[in-house]
Amino acid sequence: MFVQELEFERKARGMTQAELAKKIGLSERAYRGYVCGERQMPPAFQVFIARMLKSPRLAALALSQFEDNPFAPAALSVDDHPAQQIVIALKELAEALEAIDRIDPVRPDTRAVEIAIDQLMDLIHLAPVAIGSWARTYGVDPWRIRQQNLGKLRARGYLRVEGAEAA
Repeated sequence: MFVQELEFERKARGMTQAELAKKIGLSERAYRGYVCGERQMPPAFQVFIARMLKSPRLAALALSQFEDNPFAPAALSVDDHPAQQIVIALKELAEALEAIDRIDPVRPDTRAVEIAIDQLMDLIHLAPVAIGSWARTYGVDPWRIRQQNLGKLRARGYLRVEGAEAA
């Protein structure tokens, strides 16, 4: 239902599938996989798309799949606790990276490469939704943490500060 509504909104906005896929950070192939029903779109990713497109209709459809509103912290069971979500996300990331490591670099199986990349892309898109949820649950400002992280990367020389070359 969500994907059909997403297609309706895409057409109403005059966007091609390629344009929408790029806007939400998917490859055209991955997007078409969702549209054709080859793959099931994760509910958290549906919430992410609804936010990206600022669509109340898509948000209502995405949120209807949850017992509780994922934007508001609720009483947490052990399985729903953000720390447990982190463990699951890291396990899925490790599995995706292991799948990439198993690919023969001399004669890579193109389909295996596509599947592994698709797994990583799914995890990457879920990160903003998960981070926001975890930050709200614990009352932490993710923007402050991001700034601290960028400061560490600059101090280690991984990022350059604009205008620092002239100094």
